Amino acid sequence: MDLESVMRRATLAEGEAYLKRITKKAEDLGVKVEDTKVLVANPPKSSVKFVLCDYIKEKSPQMVVCGAQGKSAPHRGYGYLGSVSDFLTHNAPAAIMVIRGPSTRTLVAS
Repeated sequence: MDLESVMRRATLAEGEAYLKRITKKAEDLGVKVEDTKVLVANPPKSSVKFVLCDYIKEKSPQMVVCGAQGKSAPHRGYGYLGSVSDFLTHNAPAAIMVIRGPSTRTLVAS
């Protein structure tokens, strides 16, 4: 098995474990979770921005809750949004709620 395959499997496993934990937290708070999926981009072949946007187009959720780390914000003029959250607010065909916090991830809610 090549290194890329090993890394992809490890990334998916870590993502699935994280998704399971936050799904339980959301359900404990009374949020109805209908659909979850770990999405993996493979730069430079694909960008997380486009992978997320395509998934949003496919699923047509009412709202997307997106975290913003803003690592590129000061350098590229994104204000308080990061490049991914900025891209989603301008290109995704759904309502986007951006939440900044110490640890943020992107969630898609139907």
